[in-house]
Amino acid sequence: MIEKQGALTAIVNVYLRDPLENSPDENSLELRPYDTAGGQVYLGWDIKGSDVYLNTLGYSGALISGAPNAGKTVLVKRIAAELALSDVAVSIANGKNDSKFDVFKNAGISVIGDDKPIFLEQLRERERLRQERMRSLPGDYQDQPVDSQPPLEVLIVDEFQEYLSAVTRDERPVVEEITALLTRLIKLQRSAGMFTILATQKVDSQAIPTALRDVIPSKISGYTTTPEMTRMALGNLRDDEPHPDDKHVVPPGKPGRMIIAGQAVIARLFQVANINDEQIIGAIRGGVSVSGSRQ
Repeated sequence: MIEKQGALTAIVNVYLRDPLENSPDENSLELRPYDTAGGQVYLGWDIKGSDVYLNTLGYSGALISGAPNAGKTVLVKRIAAELALSDVAVSIANGKNDSKFDVFKNAGISVIGDDKPIFLEQLRERERLRQERMRSLPGDYQDQPVDSQPPLEVLIVDEFQEYLSAVTRDERPVVEEITALLTRLIKLQRSAGMFTILATQKVDSQAIPTALRDVIPSKISGYTTTPEMTRMALGNLRDDEPHPDDKHVVPPGKPGRMIIAGQAVIARLFQVANINDEQIIGAIRGGVSVSGSRQ
């Protein structure tokens, strides 16, 4: 007997099919520019075929995680591309220092590697910007008319745990300041029109300090292997909410099957609409949305 894990498990099992397997329509596969007025980044579709978004207005950051091959990188690249298609100021820090974000670097978007001092200086500059905006804005960023708002500032940090790990004694003070600044920014930057996305495959307490995890309001996770990993990735979910460690809800062989929590009353299961590098570079250079495919 399959242990019940909420209504979504029942739906999947009763119909003996994957209700998220196919996109509702071709519009669900598009790479869409960030909705500046609504503060929304399109992610994919849910079990009812409705659009799923990551909201930035009223939020300061998001944690994206999941076991290897869960589809984290594709989701991060979709978000980055959609932000880049709008007036958002996007910066990317790649803790693995590999080539997966070269598509954005080639399009003129700031991408740095795993150099901790460089990343630290980037955070210091963001903190200076936050303080400057808090002095100059007449009120909360989200309360300003859209046409008078400064651009939303988004920092995407992939495999961010690499910046929080001190390999040598000399790196310890650098890592400590990085951790403190990330925590401070995510805690205070919402009113300044700034947003940080932290992505990782490692969600344990050694990879993510509790003080940092606790200030991240929105969380997205692909499949996890244990209930403890689920708690680390998404917080404490109710029994009637979808759990990423339930293989009948988030199958390990379905990249892009994700759960988003912290932005609504109940966590939401969705499928990421995939996009490849050729489509990303074409859209960014052309300034138009392009169709992707189900991951």
